[in-house]
Amino acid sequence: MCSSPPQEVKDPLSRHVVLVDSHEFDGEMPMGSAGYVDLSRQVVSVELGHNLRFVIQAYSQSGAIARQSRLTFRTKYCNISRGICEIGDSKVEITVAWSQLIKNKMEIL
Repeated sequence: MCSSPPQEVKDPLSRHVVLVDSHEFDGEMPMGSAGYVDLSRQVVSVELGHNLRFVIQAYSQSGAIARQSRLTFRTKYCNISRGICEIGDSKVEITVAWSQLIKNKMEIL
């Protein structure tokens, strides 16, 4: 799951986006080419000056959360952020490519 910081929204769950859920794939991670995990979406929005937080959870056989790890990135105008999230004996490398969302077409002229 990834989330943005608290903001004025009516539904707090609207700040959370599940990018991949192994329960949907019989407990297996959906792996793409070259060992990459296939995500449910490729783009999320975060306001400049806020954080993007990733939460990785491992579940027990009963379905309870057995382990959890977090990784937080501060937003950037552009560039790339990389980090490693360790959970148990596994490591997940997370790469975020930042770009701005243009609100007005006149801003790019």
